[in-house]
Amino acid sequence: MGGSASQPWEDPSGQGTQEQTELVELVIDGSAYASYAIGAKPKGCTPLVLRPKPEGCSCCCRPIVIPSGFTVMGEKFSQEIAEDIQPGIHFCWLFQGIKWMVTEMETPFATPSKECKTADNISVELRAVLVIKVVDARLMKRATSVQNLMQTLTATVDQSLRQLSLSTTHDKIYELQGTDMQGELAAVNEKFVKDYGIEVKSFIVTDVLLPQDVTTRMEDETMFTAKNRKEKMEQQLNLMSQEQDNALKKIQEVAEIEKQRAEQEAVTTEARIELEIAAITSNTSKEVAKIDAEKRESVQTLLNDAELEVAELTNKADEIAREVEAETSRQKNDIITDALTYVREKQTMTSLENSERFANAKRLVGESEKLGQDLVRMNRGFEEDKAKLEVFASVAHNKSVRISGTSEVNAKGLTFNDDRVSQFVQTTMRHFHGLMSESLAPAQEPLMGSKNR
Repeated sequence: MGGSASQPWEDPSGQGTQEQTELVELVIDGSAYASYAIGAKPKGCTPLVLRPKPEGCSCCCRPIVIPSGFTVMGEKFSQEIAEDIQPGIHFCWLFQGIKWMVTEMETPFATPSKECKTADNISVELRAVLVIKVVDARLMKRATSVQNLMQTLTATVDQSLRQLSLSTTHDKIYELQGTDMQGELAAVNEKFVKDYGIEVKSFIVTDVLLPQDVTTRMEDETMFTAKNRKEKMEQQLNLMSQEQDNALKKIQEVAEIEKQRAEQEAVTTEARIELEIAAITSNTSKEVAKIDAEKRESVQTLLNDAELEVAELTNKADEIAREVEAETSRQKNDIITDALTYVREKQTMTSLENSERFANAKRLVGESEKLGQDLVRMNRGFEEDKAKLEVFASVAHNKSVRISGTSEVNAKGLTFNDDRVSQFVQTTMRHFHGLMSESLAPAQEPLMGSKNR
C-alpha cells in the first residue's frame, strides 16, 4: 500500500481549509477505497478524481470492486476503453485495469474572500460557495486538470462577485448575503457545462464584509433612523393616548347620561308595573272567587248526583240480593228434595241388594254345611285309612318281615295267599281313590260360583 496503514491513499500535495476548498486528484490503493477516500477528505482536500493503483498481477485474471456513485473509465494496454465500467464486481484480464474514477456526487466549492467595489465606490469583501457536479467526466478529463479546473472556478467566481458588487450600492450589499444568485448561476453554467462538463447547482454569497468605518457610519445612520422613528412613534403613541383619553371621557359622560335616563325610565316603568300588578291581582282575586264558587257548586252537584246514584245502586243491590236469596232458597229446597229422593232410592236399592245378598249367603252357607259334612265324613275315612297305612308302614320297617314283589314271587314259583289283609288293602286303596276323585272336584264349584257372584 502506498499510503499509511490506516489511509489507503497517497497524501495530496495541497492543503484545504474551511475558507477555501482544495480540489485534488487523489491516488488510492484500489477502487474499493473510493467512497472512503471521498468521505475522509485527506488533509482537508476534496477529491474530485481518483486514480486507483493496479491491483494484483497484470498478467492474470483478478477481481476488482466498483462502488456506485462514480464514473469509471477503464484501460486496456494503457489505452482508454470507450465504455464506462458499471458498479459491481468485475474480473480484469491481461493488461486491463481502471484508469480513473470521477465522483458523481455534488461537491461544495468555497472560494476565498474577494475585495470588490460597490456601485458607489465602497470597498467590500465578498465570499461565495458553489455546489458543483460532474455531468460529463470524459469531457472534464480531456478539457483540463483538476488544478486548472479549481483555478478556473475561482477566477469565474471572482469575476461574478465583482460584477455583482458593481451593480449594488454599499447600503444594499448586505441583502446579497445568503442569496442564491440565479442570474450569475445561469451565466456560469453556460460556460462550464459546455467547456468542462461541470454543472453548478447553486451560487450562494455566504459572507459580506464592509470596512469598519463604513460599518460604523451605517450603524450610526441606522441608529439615528431608528431613534427618529422611535421618537415619531412615541409622539404618535402620546397623541393616540390623548385621543383615546378624550374619547374615553366622552364615552363615560354619554354613559352617565344614559345611565340617569335609564334610571328614570326604570322608576317610571316600575310604577307602571306596580299599577299593572295591582290591577292583575284584583282581577285575579275576582276570578279566583268566581272559580271557587263555581267549583263549590260543581262539587255539590256532583255530590248530590253521587248520593242519588248510590241510593239507586243500593236499591238495585237489595233487589238483586232478595232475588238471589229467593232463588238460592228455591234451589236449596230442590237440592234437599232431590237428595232425600236419592237417599230413599239408594236405601231401597241397598235393602234389595242386602236381601239378595243375604239369600245368597244363606244358600252358600247351606252348600258349605253340606260340603263340610262330606269333608268331615271323608276326613274320618281318611284318618282310618291313615291309621291302616301307618300299620302297613310299621310292617314295612320291620326287618324281620320280608315283603316280596310279584316279579320275585313269579320267579320263585310262589303264590300269594289271598288273605284278608291283602283284600283289605286293595279294597281300601280303591275306595280311597274313588272318594278323592268324586268329592274333591264338586267341592270346588260352589266356592268358584260364590266368587263370581
